Amino acid sequence: MIRSCVFMAILAYGIVIDRPTYACEIPLGSQLFTWATGQKVYDAPSQSMFPTIATGGVFWATVIDPTRTVPNRGDIITFCLAKDPTIDYVKRVIGLPGDHVRLVKRLVILNGNQLPRTPTAVRQYHDASGGIHPVSCFEESLLTRKYEICQSASQAAPASNTIVYVVPPDSLFVMGDNRDDSLDSRFQKEFGYALLTNVIGVVNSINNFKTPE
Repeated sequence: MIRSCVFMAILAYGIVIDRPTYACEIPLGSQLFTWATGQKVYDAPSQSMFPTIATGGVFWATVIDPTRTVPNRGDIITFCLAKDPTIDYVKRVIGLPGDHVRLVKRLVILNGNQLPRTPTAVRQYHDASGGIHPVSCFEESLLTRKYEICQSASQAAPASNTIVYVVPPDSLFVMGDNRDDSLDSRFQKEFGYALLTNVIGVVNSINNFKTPE
């Protein structure tokens, strides 16, 4: 029997995903778990991971045991927050336990080294209020990983310059690829670190159905 999923909430600055208990269709903001393969299937109700994951895009995560497997820098993970374990989030791992992370003029500094990035494109971004405006996109390199991030033209974007975050032993520093529209570890009071024990899976496949403009 197919049971439809129910979308719980959307945060303006993050991806929030309902966690149903049965296999189901994939409407907005839902997930299902395939026991045979150890995969969870999600769809994204917000733009936190744009342009990597577009709104409505479907992505698959391999469920892991965080006591045995620590995600790598650059991995996209799904996880929950201790304050509300009923909601799953998806972000990119920037820092591992013991790492030092900060932002200077919107550039990520990891353990004293700036993450290299090069311009790629200007895309049209649809924000949460329905507005459409151009954003600048860049290819960012994190060790051997390369991925695209985007940011607005405004120099007054939130968390453009931060303190040095020292990642605790049991935690990960995570960020959304949509750097000016993601609630993530840069905002410690509102979001904080992702605890290793709360990691659910590592994203292994993404289908956005169409290329972001």
